[in-house]
Amino acid sequence: MDRLTYDALAAMALAGLSSGIHAMRLMASRGLVSPQEVEEYADSILNHFTVDKSDPSHEHLAQLRERFEMRLAPAFAELRQFAKEHWIGRSKGAQP
Repeated sequence: MDRLTYDALAAMALAGLSSGIHAMRLMASRGLVSPQEVEEYADSILNHFTVDKSDPSHEHLAQLRERFEMRLAPAFAELRQFAKEHWIGRSKGAQP
């Protein structure tokens, strides 16, 4: 695969990720997402960069995960705050 193909795939992946975060932001601001669901969503994205330490790509993926965590931290912080403030389940005695 040439560099242009990798760049195109990365751009599509980032567009999908951005779209997913925006959708989660809308749902959280409307009280439709619990804080726990936000954590599960964040974990589901970052777990794609986790492999067994014996895997040759472990170090590379660990570096990518760290970069993604840093870049996505503001968006996830916003999602956490929206979910905490607006989650409609909290008024029903459910755990956040």
